[in-house]
Amino acid sequence: MSSKGQIVIPKLIRDQLRISVSDRIVMTIQNDSIILKPSISTNEVFGIFKAKSPITKNNIKDSFRKSTLDKFSKK
Repeated sequence: MSSKGQIVIPKLIRDQLRISVSDRIVMTIQNDSIILKPSISTNEVFGIFKAKSPITKNNIKDSFRKSTLDKFSKK
């Protein structure tokens, strides 16, 4: 581990997980272990959901903004 808390993932593991530079990784703690999993990108799931109308980035941003405001606004 570096002085900045960075770690190196060996090439064999990167290849098995199919991760590369700038991919996002999800880290969780399980008992006394750190679990690393590749994060799923929107490109990987594009097209698997059915919608009544086209989904745009603005629709997604608006939906996220609304759900965040709903969740964290005082009631």
